[in-house]
Amino acid sequence: MNIGALVALYGDKPAKFMQLIVNCQAEIASVAGSAFHPYEIRQVHSTIVGIEQAKASTILNAYFYEYRDKQVQMDFSGLLNFLRNGGGFPFQIQIGGFQQRDYPFASRGIRPYERSFAFQEGKAVVIGWPIRGLPITNLTPTTINLIHESRIYPNTLDKIRQAAQTFGFLHRYYQRPEDMDNDFYFRIGLFDSASFPEHLQLAAEYKIRQFLSDLEPAIIEVTLSDIYLAFSNNETLPLDSTKALSVSDPKVTADLIEHILLQ
Repeated sequence: MNIGALVALYGDKPAKFMQLIVNCQAEIASVAGSAFHPYEIRQVHSTIVGIEQAKASTILNAYFYEYRDKQVQMDFSGLLNFLRNGGGFPFQIQIGGFQQRDYPFASRGIRPYERSFAFQEGKAVVIGWPIRGLPITNLTPTTINLIHESRIYPNTLDKIRQAAQTFGFLHRYYQRPEDMDNDFYFRIGLFDSASFPEHLQLAAEYKIRQFLSDLEPAIIEVTLSDIYLAFSNNETLPLDSTKALSVSDPKVTADLIEHILLQ
């Protein structure tokens, strides 16, 4: 059980979030049929930062070792203290409702509409972004309007991921020091690419992006009690073989986490 991650909304979820997942899975299945294998609803989660080990018998961080050629020990006590006392909770996430227009932010240089859903290496991935307040609808994307709109889209997740580096946890998408990642991404299932050819994938991506865009934006609040340290021998974190520790539980300590990780 040496695959670990700091995750959000594993297990129980707000009803609005669960319904959105169910609806998206149904939209995919309507195109992909049996080639799509939906996750169980409680299995769906968003990864904040991975807890991969550089070597199975150590608590050295894999991505510091791989990307920066550094042997950095993961400080679970420091991470827990940061999350519990200064991690920026609660925060809100907007899923859906992004129009096909410019926003005051991009994800990997791409509009949020286009990044809101994608098939990636056999995975069906939905993405939302941190928001403060309520989204603006029917906005004309002028420079002035985008400046005003930027106030409601903070870099909350990127700040948490950057802070995690202080405690020895390098996010897998921070290969270069200047990289940033403010995406709240979550897989809702897997698909068999052999029986779901690329032209159908492209058609399904368009359909689901438009479905998400047409939705009333779902604003999901993420509190400290929604954050878990999850460990499994399978990166999909199946319910029957995953040990999920609530960060808000005071009984969860660095010693307990290291014991589980090194098993």
